[in-house]
Amino acid sequence: MAGYYNRVILVGNLTRDPEIRYTKAGGQVTKFTLAVQRKLNETSFIDIIALGELADTCNSDLRKGQYTLVEGRLVIRMYEDHNRIKRSATEVVIDNMQMLTSRPKLSDESSDGAIDDDTFTDEIEALFI
Repeated sequence: MAGYYNRVILVGNLTRDPEIRYTKAGGQVTKFTLAVQRKLNETSFIDIIALGELADTCNSDLRKGQYTLVEGRLVIRMYEDHNRIKRSATEVVIDNMQMLTSRPKLSDESSDGAIDDDTFTDEIEALFI
């Protein structure tokens, strides 16, 4: 009997600066999107989640436009939106990140670490398992 294997390796550019949040239990969660080019005019935008210490590293070291390699597992999570409509989110929860280009300089803008994505809820705590 064959075992199961869930492993994703992606290389692409960050579409925006990473955004960090904290769970009620105090865990760190960083979210960003990676633009992965498949063909000359075909790009996929993949949501990436980093947890714990890696979340802090991604938040402090990565910037928009940076060419980055990530490794992790594919997760599909179900949730209800504000209108009680069932939705799903497909994300890659990473356990390894490698910057392939140097970090761009910080802009004068400051970030408060807030994420406007209402679907990014405490359900993310289940990913720590």
